[in-house]
Amino acid sequence: MEETFNQFEAGLWTLIALILFVRAIRARGPVRRVFLFLSPVFLVFGFSDLVEVHTGSWWDPWWLAALKVACVAAMIMGFRRYYLLTRQPRPD
Repeated sequence: MEETFNQFEAGLWTLIALILFVRAIRARGPVRRVFLFLSPVFLVFGFSDLVEVHTGSWWDPWWLAALKVACVAAMIMGFRRYYLLTRQPRPD
């Protein structure tokens, strides 16, 4: 059951990565860079779920846990940047 869920998660993160990549192609300026930053982050996070299927846990081996923490930190940074960019007043 856990293996199936991790495989589903890997597919979900990959789908999100593809959506972000398409959004990056259509976007301009700093928002485009944010999407280009986040897209591979989600792809790597999906890959980490596939590794988890084979290891049976997210914390062992140690580098898998470090990879997941790094991805989550990068997601937080990326979404924070996106939030700040989209909340700036626009010139008329």
